[in-house]
Amino acid sequence: MNLLPALLKRYWLQLVFILLMAGAFIAGNVWSDRGW
Repeated sequence: MNLLPALLKRYWLQLVFILLMAGAFIAGNVWSDRGW
């Protein structure tokens, strides 16, 4: 029983959204730290 493909198929949109939010958050922090 392989759960991962089923979970990915069901929740890939949420996963992409979370990754985008995390990436934007990290990029924003790095951008702020550089003072640009």
